[in-house]
Amino acid sequence: MQSDVIPSSPEYFSTRAEDGYAIADAGLRRRIQRDHPDFPARIECRRAFLEQTLGIALPEEVLPLSNMAGIVPPYLLRPNLIFAMGEKR
Repeated sequence: MQSDVIPSSPEYFSTRAEDGYAIADAGLRRRIQRDHPDFPARIECRRAFLEQTLGIALPEEVLPLSNMAGIVPPYLLRPNLIFAMGEKR
C-alpha cells in the first residue's frame, strides 16, 4: 500500500512524500519475524517515531516500510532552508 502526502505552496508549486506500508495480519507478522528476524525491529523503530514524534498512531497490522514515513522535509517547500537533526542532549 502507498500513502501520498501532496502539500502545495503558491511559490514552489508542490512537493510529494510517498511512503510504503504493508498490511499484515498476525500470521504474516509471525512469518516475517521467523523468516526475517531483523526486519520487525526496523518496523518498530519507524512505528515509534510515527507515534511518539509525529503523533500518528498506527494499528499493529500496518507496517511502515520507509524511513521517511509521514515526513515531508521542510526544505522541499522552502529550498533556501536546511534542516538537520542532531543528538538529544
